[in-house]
Amino acid sequence: MRSFETIFFDIGDTLVSQGNWVRGATDILDALKSSGVRLGLISNTGNLSRDQLQNHLPGDFRFDSFDDGLVLLSSEVGIEKPHLGIFLLAIQRAGISPWR
Repeated sequence: MRSFETIFFDIGDTLVSQGNWVRGATDILDALKSSGVRLGLISNTGNLSRDQLQNHLPGDFRFDSFDDGLVLLSSEVGIEKPHLGIFLLAIQRAGISPWR
């Protein structure tokens, strides 16, 4: 079985859709976290601040559920997907190799 040390998710239509959790998303996040996998986010957020974005997410969505420094919102880092730069920044912050 292949092991992963870090997994990055997108918010929109991956974890959350139309302000609600995608079915099973919280269970998957909990299982990964409890098995020691570091969790991150890479998401295009337009010009919304983190606080403004929070208003569009489920009430129990917490950015601090993800590992420190591994939440990359385009509105904060100034790079949007699919630009390679946001992914390179993510792996740099995670301290991992993209080839592993």
